[in-house]
Amino acid sequence: VMRRDLMLLPGASLTVRTRSASGVEAECRVIVRGTMVDSSAGNETWYLSREELLLYMLNPPMLEGKTDADGVIQFDHLPPLEYTVYAQKPPLAQASQRLNLIDAREITLELVPGALIDGMVFTVDGSAVEGSIVKLVESGRNRWGEVPRPLPEAISDAAGRFLLLGVPPGSFEIVTEAKGFIEGRVTGIEVESDETIPVEVVLEQGAVIRGIVRDGAGSPLPGIDVAAETTARGGGPAT
Repeated sequence: VMRRDLMLLPGASLTVRTRSASGVEAECRVIVRGTMVDSSAGNETWYLSREELLLYMLNPPMLEGKTDADGVIQFDHLPPLEYTVYAQKPPLAQASQRLNLIDAREITLELVPGALIDGMVFTVDGSAVEGSIVKLVESGRNRWGEVPRPLPEAISDAAGRFLLLGVPPGSFEIVTEAKGFIEGRVTGIEVESDETIPVEVVLEQGAVIRGIVRDGAGSPLPGIDVAAETTARGGGPAT
């Protein structure tokens, strides 16, 4: 006979309503993210005990779904934590709210018109780059334990063009990745309202490193993972 101890933690429910100036917003993507680190009390202060943390790591408090025809979605059995709730429906700007969830709670997120970033991705010689992954990231947000908020992403077309819809107000950077190129970054993008912002990203061709991995006897070894690490001149770590 085996005996096991099961730990049950209290759960809460969250009802989210989404609206805009035109009324109820159905089919709105709602993302709920729980925070397990109390950043206000120090970089390594956890809201949870060790046992609770292990349980939540197996069942991370991160959920998402879409609002129904009435602009409503409900999340049940949530751990009592601090949460950030995001609502997205381009071309409207992302709306968000932070809250402490203890028991049943209902909130309404109001979406307003968002900005449009209309961009192009080129090589140094002016050729369009197709299929590059373009991501919008917040400037100066890199605190330990903080999960970046979800923001618009896009892929450049055959003409190198991309559109980032529903950009909320704030300070942003654009990070662009494409096979065979060094990562491109555009900084200093300031968004204030529902405006159209033109952006050009220039990518530099990356170098190619070729090699063969062999064992002690000199025979090639298949299936080995190889990674290249950047170092600064003089042998120190890159910054």
